[in-house]
Amino acid sequence: MDIMNTTKDDQLINSMLRLCDDSIVHNPEQFFRKKELQNLYQFSEKLLPVLTNIPKADNYFIGHSVSIGITRQFDVLRFSAKKVVNIELKDCMPSKGLEAIKSQLIKNQFFLKVLGKEIISCTYVADIEKIYTLTADDELNVLEFERLGELIPLDSLDVNELESQQLTNFIISPYSETDRFVSHTYFLTDQQLTKKYEIIQSNSKKIGVIGGAGTGKSILLFDLAQTWVKEGKKVLVIFVGQLNNYMSISEKFGFEIVPIWLMNRKEILEGAYDIVIVDEAQRLMTDQYEFLIKLETKIILSVDRSQTLHPSEADRNIEGEIEVNPNFKVVKLGEKIRTDKELADFISKLMNLSARNISPHDYNNISINYFESREVAKDFIDNKVAHDCWISIEFTEYVTQFTGTKKKSMISNRSLSAHEVVGKEYDKVIIVIDNLVRRGRDGKLIYLSGEEWYPYLEMRLLLEALTRVRSKLMLVVVNNADMYVDIQRNLLSWKNDQLAGIKTYDKELNYDGWDNAIGNLEIHVNGIMYKASKVEYIEKTRKVKVSYFAVE
Repeated sequence: MDIMNTTKDDQLINSMLRLCDDSIVHNPEQFFRKKELQNLYQFSEKLLPVLTNIPKADNYFIGHSVSIGITRQFDVLRFSAKKVVNIELKDCMPSKGLEAIKSQLIKNQFFLKVLGKEIISCTYVADIEKIYTLTADDELNVLEFERLGELIPLDSLDVNELESQQLTNFIISPYSETDRFVSHTYFLTDQQLTKKYEIIQSNSKKIGVIGGAGTGKSILLFDLAQTWVKEGKKVLVIFVGQLNNYMSISEKFGFEIVPIWLMNRKEILEGAYDIVIVDEAQRLMTDQYEFLIKLETKIILSVDRSQTLHPSEADRNIEGEIEVNPNFKVVKLGEKIRTDKELADFISKLMNLSARNISPHDYNNISINYFESREVAKDFIDNKVAHDCWISIEFTEYVTQFTGTKKKSMISNRSLSAHEVVGKEYDKVIIVIDNLVRRGRDGKLIYLSGEEWYPYLEMRLLLEALTRVRSKLMLVVVNNADMYVDIQRNLLSWKNDQLAGIKTYDKELNYDGWDNAIGNLEIHVNGIMYKASKVEYIEKTRKVKVSYFAVE
């Protein structure tokens, strides 16, 4: 900060700014123009004399711009162990006055809240030489320079903490992160904001929101609902799925949220609501869909055909119906925002080895565990859920109506079903891969259901579970050695094998026990020496399977 107070040399100041933020060199006009530099100089000239300690003048980040699907620019930032200081610079009062200043600071605070620290938010208006600060009640107060100097902490960090933030830190699931929604510690992406205003400004009474898993449909719907409630409108949100906590989240959010089975058709027809929003509408029954689209009330249906879990849901094709219905305005969310590249690539390649545009990764947040028996797997899952805050997801159990036979019995009673997690997200997720999951000849995952009848689409259930993960994924493979090896070789070890140029070779040995395999830990094939990397006894065939890697 001191360089601003000791020189008026524009070239020197520009050099300092480029060192503070190297993105300035790419588009300098986007950041600090000459007038803004003068404002920064004027501000620092008044602040420095009141700073009681030299360390308070250090580690300010100038002109930082964030562009991770969310665009935000900060004029001045300073980070310490417990506080973040944000100072915006204005040449003069904006045309919309103090409301514009307040709005900018509130938006900045939404973004900075992700750091979990106390935030000091100020705007300096140069022509009147005043500082306005945002209070805890989102009001503006005039702040003296002496008081700002007192608020700036003595300690500081020499790193810009915003640079390490990922987009997923600003994205939430309103169903499973209710407190973050209420406190508004989330941000809509640029795409979501565009679609939000497109929906608000539309005169259409029927709107279809279409987007795949992870495109942010639910948070957009809830943000819209909150906006309309603030305008005095009565809003009903209907969730087409299991929603056990609907009463508590309705109370928290300030608008009514109900699962589909509680939809009161009489109240809706009598005009109890100005707007009806339906989330996960691709799972609507035919009569429910027909009832909703005939309403005079404004309705919004959010759909994703890839998240149909039952064959009849796929056959009804609600998304397709909306797309061809001339009464619907269709709004499409195209960019995935929820999953990071590493996790998204893993899911795509797991489901289909031929998936395109996939890169090898270290997969530091993905792990795999193997168990021969369901009993041992159960103990492992129970411990992880009870003590390490993991969420376990398994195929949905189904009990036949006439015989009471249970299909797809869960390994752990602590697990959630795939149907229970629809629309929700979790930081740490365990997903069970049972002994009937296989890799098809075309490279896609398949399920060997055989003659056993089961009403749901197994691979859709698996994909539903996978797309609930925010940060860490743990696969628990039970009695399925082939899939364990498949995932290890084709995904988790893919990058290292590529870097090392490793060739692999498998061989089954007709021996009755482990001991006989020891003499075969090195073999030669086509002039290449291979060393055993894994020895596995296949109990059913009483064979030893040895996986080798080439030694260059």
